[in-house]
Amino acid sequence: MKLQFAVNAYTARAKPLSAQRCVNYFAEAAPADAKDELVLYNAPGIKAFGSGGLVGAVRGQLVMGGVLYTVAGNTLYSVTSAGVATSLGTINTNVGSVSMAANRASTQELGLVDGTNGWTYDTSNGLVQITDNDFASADTIAFQDGYFIFSKAGSSEFFISALNNGQSIDALDFADAEGSPDEVVAVFSDHRELWVFGEKTTEVYFNSGNADFPFERISGAFIERGLAAAFSVAADDNTIFWLGNDGIVYKANGYTPMRISTHAIENAIDGYSSISDAVAYFVTIAGHKFYHLTFPTGKATFVYDVATNLWHERESFDQNYWRGGSSYVRAYGKHIVGDAFQGKMGELDMDTFTEYGSTMQGVLVSRVIHGDRKRVFHRRLEIEMEAGVGLTSGQGSDPQVWLDYSDDGGHTFSLRKPQRSMGKLGEYLTRLRWNRLGQARQRIYRLTVADPIKRSVILTDLELAMGTN
Repeated sequence: MKLQFAVNAYTARAKPLSAQRCVNYFAEAAPADAKDELVLYNAPGIKAFGSGGLVGAVRGQLVMGGVLYTVAGNTLYSVTSAGVATSLGTINTNVGSVSMAANRASTQELGLVDGTNGWTYDTSNGLVQITDNDFASADTIAFQDGYFIFSKAGSSEFFISALNNGQSIDALDFADAEGSPDEVVAVFSDHRELWVFGEKTTEVYFNSGNADFPFERISGAFIERGLAAAFSVAADDNTIFWLGNDGIVYKANGYTPMRISTHAIENAIDGYSSISDAVAYFVTIAGHKFYHLTFPTGKATFVYDVATNLWHERESFDQNYWRGGSSYVRAYGKHIVGDAFQGKMGELDMDTFTEYGSTMQGVLVSRVIHGDRKRVFHRRLEIEMEAGVGLTSGQGSDPQVWLDYSDDGGHTFSLRKPQRSMGKLGEYLTRLRWNRLGQARQRIYRLTVADPIKRSVILTDLELAMGTN
């Protein structure tokens, strides 16, 4: 029988139902005449961008005027295409995500907020704190039609800057998201619409050109669903995605929230002591649009693929979640991620199979193989991978695949079976087979690859014999 290895991250509340994991892999639909319906490719690795040396974990990134700007620790940096970082000044906090936006002033301004203070940076004046008496502590910042828009922390209000001037705030330029009395969590601009996310509800505004206050709520654009984490909002595929206040992940269909998370993902989210620190972003790579959602407290990273509607996991070696989940920006033709653990940046790359030169382990846990509670004899398992792609020397010159299995619903796993080689460089016909794997009433297989080589899984074939009891 063909055994479709885990193409989805779905560890159910009851593991014997499903303990599937798809870690550092993603599924891609194959053409109708291919060997199988889906193929599994390794997720992109991370190669160093620049020499590091930033003063703390990366908190946010933005491109303005073709230049990459990064906040790491309490410092704002400009970063060249070669990854050379130059300090531009410091802010008053060291940890937590920062929100960044850029306007279209004649000398373009970068605006950033950290939940307490606000700052602007431009090449003429440098990094300057917003000290206008009317500025209020803000959690997020957006830009639309010449205005910086801020979410006022701990209130149901949002406010705007003067036109193309982030340093100027008018006490009259505040508005109340009055459709519901909940607090505003974040503001987000998309398709020239301003989404004001509250704790329990969401309202959408447009620029009416009103001289007193330019933003007015769109009639009927009141959504009975709020936002659990200010930095979980991301936009791509012509719509907005966010982590709802009910622990469910949504995308907008017009002004209607559509659930995209699974019960397994939601069960995992329910188990985290806090989800308000979740961070999300989109990456478009290899033709896939991936919504990355990282839970620093929960120590987990889940990724939704718009192309397949499937979820997979990212995980750094010896960590429970992915180091690349803190921030992302497309800059200099590269996919740049901030490092959540150290002061450095990296480039996502499909042909890199490590993270900053360290191990990136791919793990696949299959669906449950069973036969109506009867014994099933496992005579042979063959996994077809792209063979003969080993390195010329060192680790990966004879790449190995590890196999183990669980007969108790994924609670415990056997000792690893003898390793199999994926074939040295040029050994394209190498076959990965395990014989005489015993019997079980239920079984889950786990496949692990750690060598720094391409590790595509094309087809899995399992030869079984059914028992009588």
